[in-house]
Amino acid sequence: MEQRGEPRIDSQQTVRLTTLGEQSEALSAQIANLSGTAMRLLVDRPIPAGVTLRIEWDQILLLGEVCYCQSADGGYAIGVELEHALLHTRDLHRLARELLGDVDPSWNGHPQAAPVKKRPDR
Repeated sequence: MEQRGEPRIDSQQTVRLTTLGEQSEALSAQIANLSGTAMRLLVDRPIPAGVTLRIEWDQILLLGEVCYCQSADGGYAIGVELEHALLHTRDLHRLARELLGDVDPSWNGHPQAAPVKKRPDR
């Protein structure tokens, strides 16, 4: 019988991980399953328990901590307790640029040169 407080959803999507700390490292991982507060990820090298991770998944940015790491299917499975989530990161990036005056509100998300603001002649 399932003892978890939340149902798990199986997935096979790829995410980008960055270990945070003194020696940050970027690698890719595959989601094995996830719930509202945790993920099980498959990676090609061990990541010790206690390491903080930044997880980039489509327009979602997640921060979490590795709870366990075990051998699995020729690689490693890590359990991640999720602590923070930002959704719609492209929209947030666009909004931040608009608020800072860096871009026209019709900006479509593609990089372009921002107009130079001229100082009035004295």
